[in-house]
Amino acid sequence: MTKKKKSVNYKKVMKTLSKNYWAISTVVLAILLIAVLATGGLGGTKVSADEAGQKVLEFANNQGANAELVEVNKDGSFYEVILTIQGQEVPVYVTKDGENLVPQLIPLSTDETQAPTQQAPTPTQTTYSKEDLVKIKDFSQCLADNGVKAYGAGWCGYCKKLKEAFGGAEQIEPFYLECQNADRTNTEYAELCQQEQISGFPTIKINGELYNGARTIDGLAAAVDECEAPEVEGIETQATQVSGYTEEDFVKLKEFNNCLGEKDVKVYGANWCGWTKKWVDTLGGVDAASAVYVECTEETELCSSEEIQGYPTTKINGETYSGDRTISAIAQATGCTAPSLEGSVATTDSATAGCGA
Repeated sequence: MTKKKKSVNYKKVMKTLSKNYWAISTVVLAILLIAVLATGGLGGTKVSADEAGQKVLEFANNQGANAELVEVNKDGSFYEVILTIQGQEVPVYVTKDGENLVPQLIPLSTDETQAPTQQAPTPTQTTYSKEDLVKIKDFSQCLADNGVKAYGAGWCGYCKKLKEAFGGAEQIEPFYLECQNADRTNTEYAELCQQEQISGFPTIKINGELYNGARTIDGLAAAVDECEAPEVEGIETQATQVSGYTEEDFVKLKEFNNCLGEKDVKVYGANWCGWTKKWVDTLGGVDAASAVYVECTEETELCSSEEIQGYPTTKINGETYSGDRTISAIAQATGCTAPSLEGSVATTDSATAGCGA
């Protein structure tokens, strides 16, 4: 005889969760996903990563989760769909046939008043020698002494790249301030970041003025005459090159993006959006795509005037581009010659996948 399932006392659940704010996002989504499993899953035949991500996002938002899609990754027999709910990133696993969802496991034995165990951050890996790191630390101190300040966040992927370009958190520490932790809670510098009106990460200022140049050692050295770039190996590769492309590819992509810029191509994105990262990485990275890329967390007025409703949004001569997000497709749409590249990166062909503004 089948036992009758007990109904969930949602009021009691939410009262308990109020004591553990960290768990709200994960448990709420878990309850939603259990509900969809009970009704037979997403259904349908084999789906792409983009389709799986959009279906999970649509379901979560239809249930009032107010979620945003960060990215979708292949993970063995599953797609890993990462959503942001109430400022928390929540991973969900979807079978590749689109039939079943599996929420992140939550230990039932955890005491309700006990905070979750925090995993130690993975140390930044560099290829710099000890002598190189000493030179970079001295350079960072020179930047700090000459009014350079970089404002970042622990959850920001582009901030991580900036740190890696300088050899790690210790080397960049003289001029780098973390405004938010990895879980988006405020740090001791939060008040200062608010005073400086920091609205996007990373933001670099020189004597209070916004710096819009390349986020590299050479770029900052060129902007601060008093500080000479140290002679070390690997800086440009780590700072500007997207994994998968060669240095020669990067030069070609820089020229290609310059051509796109001359054709009045603009890519509007947000550094917290995984779909933005995929499209920008396809174009060679933030520095290679500097002629076309607009960071909407920094250029808020411009993006508002362009009525940007989602990220990334690509426009050509002011008209929204609805083609695939590939180099060959954007080349065909603009008349720019697609470069012949030795390397490659994982691309997102769909023009519809993205994050809400």
